[in-house]
Amino acid sequence: MSLSSIATAALRAAGVSELTFKEAVRKDLTGNITVVVYSKYTTEEEIPTDSNPIWVRARSIKDDQAHLTDPEAISDPTRQRKEILKSYIAYLDASSPFRGQLLNGRRWSATWDGGNTVKLISPESGESTMSLGNTGGAMGAFSGKKTPLGNRAANTAIQVVYAADANMRAQVAKFPHYKVFLDAFIDKLAQTAFSQTSIKVNSMFRTTTDQARAMARTRFFGNQKTYNSFYSWFNTTYGTNSSKAKQIRTVIEANKSSTGPQMEAAIKARLDLQVKSGVYLSGHMKNGAFDLHTGSLPFQDVILMLEVLETMKKTHVSYLNWEGVWDYKPHSKAPKNKQLGLQTRKTQGRINNEHIHLNVIKTGAAAE
Repeated sequence: MSLSSIATAALRAAGVSELTFKEAVRKDLTGNITVVVYSKYTTEEEIPTDSNPIWVRARSIKDDQAHLTDPEAISDPTRQRKEILKSYIAYLDASSPFRGQLLNGRRWSATWDGGNTVKLISPESGESTMSLGNTGGAMGAFSGKKTPLGNRAANTAIQVVYAADANMRAQVAKFPHYKVFLDAFIDKLAQTAFSQTSIKVNSMFRTTTDQARAMARTRFFGNQKTYNSFYSWFNTTYGTNSSKAKQIRTVIEANKSSTGPQMEAAIKARLDLQVKSGVYLSGHMKNGAFDLHTGSLPFQDVILMLEVLETMKKTHVSYLNWEGVWDYKPHSKAPKNKQLGLQTRKTQGRINNEHIHLNVIKTGAAAE
């Protein structure tokens, strides 16, 4: 029995209308169209190399795919993926000079290539602001040792820049695990679409003076407003239960009405006593932590850094936090809200005092 013999006249008419509409729309796709690229969703198992096209998904913003829901508006990852897989299959030629710019959520100029396929031509102006599933395109590509989508050109090495150059280079020379971590990190990061030529290290080993300064100098300025935010930040960062955190919190409370320098000096004095007892408030004080600069970086570049660092857990990294963003608070008395922090960072830009904090494994394996 044929479908036409069991379908109602209305259903048959609707089907014809839909086909007619689709054909009419497709005929309108003779010129360039604008699509949104989803680089996390490759459409084939073949590993992308310099000699093969890169296959992704792309949603047209014209009427031909107006029935699709914007994936960024979907919170459930499973539904999000299903919606993305309804969009066009897209490819970028191996010879394209834009292979390193396939970022989630970026708009591209493309041409229809027949059927459900479009060919990507070039990225349009503007920066990607999407982070589907809290990651961009690199994380999935790392699994199975695949070359990440949007591989950077081989001759664009990533350099390490230090906030205090001579002092930090001496630290790297003194503590071998620092170099082991940095070598592995920039090696893996260079395999992604990271757009910068360098990363900046803000902090590594800290003395008690360094630690007190890092905590208070840019957060407390001797007034009630900054005290409230500083106090809230301390509790969020160091917790409320450990004895060492309680000791420092008591000092902060006792110096509520002090000046900034007085607060800093009081914190240092208590840290000195803790260190003498073999107690360390921060991993920085045991040469086991890094702070990486993120404030001036595009949102997508920070996402790529975080994705790479996630792949280094258990071998080089034991703890990871995008401070100021993942623990974002719209005001000092609000609970921390990671999703709001990510949304604020990607739509409004830099958040005050944001950075990536991570603890390194001192016996980390050599760079791969």
